[in-house]
Amino acid sequence: MLKQSIAQRRRFFKRLKETTALPDPLRSYEEYLQSINEDLASMDRLGLRNAWNAAELALLLADGDRVLYIDSRGNLITERTYLLKRVAAIRRLWRGVTG
Repeated sequence: MLKQSIAQRRRFFKRLKETTALPDPLRSYEEYLQSINEDLASMDRLGLRNAWNAAELALLLADGDRVLYIDSRGNLITERTYLLKRVAAIRRLWRGVTG
């Protein structure tokens, strides 16, 4: 029984780490699209809700001053800035997605 609870805890913390992970635009094209919120357009209502929940959880746990990347205009994009923009983009799309 003890081993099962340790395994469950491990899965929980692994999933938490994956959920709150922020994109690195230089790692892959998919993460680049996520960093500019272009991945949201292809999501259905359930996908948007999951992305919304993940962004809000990451916003609660984020260190707001850490710089994620520098955009094409030379602006520093911090964790907090990115997550707030992502939640705003999800909310805009949420109103337009049906079913």
